[in-house]
Amino acid sequence: MSKTFVEMQDEVLSLAGDTSTEMRNKVKTWLNDSQLDLAKRIDIPSLEAKVTVTPGVVAGEDGIDLPERFFRELTVTILGTQAKVLAKTTLREIDRVYPDLSQLTAAIPNKYYIVGQVYSTADPVRAMIRFVPIQDATYNVRVRYVLIPTNMSADADFSQLGFEYNQLMIDYASFYALKELNNPMWQEYKADYIEKRTEVEWRVRDSQSEDFRSITDFYGSKYD
Repeated sequence: MSKTFVEMQDEVLSLAGDTSTEMRNKVKTWLNDSQLDLAKRIDIPSLEAKVTVTPGVVAGEDGIDLPERFFRELTVTILGTQAKVLAKTTLREIDRVYPDLSQLTAAIPNKYYIVGQVYSTADPVRAMIRFVPIQDATYNVRVRYVLIPTNMSADADFSQLGFEYNQLMIDYASFYALKELNNPMWQEYKADYIEKRTEVEWRVRDSQSEDFRSITDFYGSKYD
């Protein structure tokens, strides 16, 4: 059963032995930060989304805007009779291999890279997925990606990650709380969190071919 935002706060505060308003506010921040830490590393089904841009890639243009609430991409696919999943590259690699993109012959793209500010739509740099080579025709594009988790704010809020990740979130906030209080146990708690997070990350990765939803069978916290 999912724990509410305030229930997770209370568990961390109880462990830390500090129930002050100041510490509670810090714990709220750490719990929300934990969602980003997990979403950065683990393909969590509740955060996965996809969008098909039609027309996505227009002949002579070099990219498309990032979807709303984009956090990181999973796959970028050219659709149609020449459908293909594109390989990811970087702007630095593009500069190394193709010093002058304008000299490339236009063709169906086979690579993509991301430019601009990924984490904020307020950034003045236009965030885009760009393609190499520049396309010779108009193609539809499907982007599967991970959403930025919604921050919890009200006491009754639940994490968008799902109940399976509640304990990992509590563990993340716990080691930060202990560190804040100069409790020497914080390093042990941090190491335990990283170990459990890595175990979950690899088990989810190994289960991509299955309808994987629950981690509770193998995730057990020493704080239970």
